[in-house]
Amino acid sequence: MDKKLVESIWYEVSERVKDEIINPSVFNALEHAVPIDLQGHTFILGFASQDTPLIGYITAASVLPIINRCLTENMKTPMELMVVEGTSMEEYIAHKELLEKAKVTVAAANEERQARRRVENKWEEVGDKCIRTFTAMENKGYAVNKGMYLREAFKIVDEMCLEVGYIYHKDPLHDRCLSRVFDRLETAVELPAGILAFLFFEYKDEGKIYKF
Repeated sequence: MDKKLVESIWYEVSERVKDEIINPSVFNALEHAVPIDLQGHTFILGFASQDTPLIGYITAASVLPIINRCLTENMKTPMELMVVEGTSMEEYIAHKELLEKAKVTVAAANEERQARRRVENKWEEVGDKCIRTFTAMENKGYAVNKGMYLREAFKIVDEMCLEVGYIYHKDPLHDRCLSRVFDRLETAVELPAGILAFLFFEYKDEGKIYKF
C-alpha cells in the first residue's frame, strides 16, 4: 500500500488511541512507532533498534486490543496490529524470514520430541508387560520360577527389539530405553540389571545378532 496512506491511517488511529489511553509512556511509544505497510487484515508497525524497549507499551494487554479496535473502526474491517523490529519493508521481510525459520526449527524440534516420546512410551509398555507377567506368577520366590519368568520376559523384550530393528549402540535412545527395562526387571528378579542385559544378549542366539 502507498506509504503516505499507511502513515495517514496510523496517524488517525494513534490519535484515537491517545483519546482513550491517558498514559505518557504509551503516547511516547505511539509517536516513535513507524507505520510500514498494510497487508490484508494486518497493519505492520515497526520500531527502530534504539526504540525497541517501547514495543512493550504497544503490545501490552491493556493497549493492544484498543489499537486493534481503532484500526478496525478506521478500516471498517477486522484488523490486527503486527509489531516488528525495523522501520522498512526490507527489515520487515528479513524479520518475517527469521520468524518462518524459527517456526520451522520449533516444529522440527517438536516433531523430534514427540517421536522420541513415542519410542519411550513403547518401551515403557514393554517394561509394564514384563512386570505384569511377574506379578501374575505364582511362587515368585522359587529360583526355577524366576528362571522361567526371565525366558518369558526376554521373549517380550525381544519382540520389541525385532519390531524396532534394535542394534546395540546404533541409537542411544533405544539403548537407554532397553536399559530401563532391565532396571525394572532387576527389582523383580533380584539380579543386577547389567547381568540381565548380558543374559538377554546370550539368550538371543548366543549373542550373535547383537554383537558389534
